[in-house]
Amino acid sequence: MPKQTIILLAVSVTIIVLALAAAIIGLCHNNPPTPTFAFNLNINPNNGTVMQAQNLTIIVTSAYLEGQPEPITLSASGGPNGTLYQFNNQTGTPTKTQPFTSNLTILAPPSAASGSYLINVVGNASTPTSHTLFNLTVLNAQIQVYGNVTIDSKVTVNEV
Repeated sequence: MPKQTIILLAVSVTIIVLALAAAIIGLCHNNPPTPTFAFNLNINPNNGTVMQAQNLTIIVTSAYLEGQPEPITLSASGGPNGTLYQFNNQTGTPTKTQPFTSNLTILAPPSAASGSYLINVVGNASTPTSHTLFNLTVLNAQIQVYGNVTIDSKVTVNEV
């Protein structure tokens, strides 16, 4: 085979290889990467009132926004010292068609001072985090009365 034919063949093969490589690289760049998982967190209702040593339950919903769905772990903090938080489902995965829903029960301690408190409800996945706030109002469990109090009562006895 003449030397010119070998050089021409080598150049042709090189051009074909480079064209294939460029095509493969072009295909890779035309496919955008999958977006990072994202979700939002909602609560219902967003405020409530409870007496000392009592509890209330709210609904926490994690809705899928984009990316590859991941498990979300829920937590809560804030409120008066000693407040307890219980989720019926603490971990779950929202999908495009189904949100992850959990009931959060908030137990106010007997020693809680009456007043308004913010509860921070957080959802954590591997990288994203979402949070929302719940406004908790605590009332005294005992009614304090000052001054004179008159209680009228009437008792009826029926004979048997």
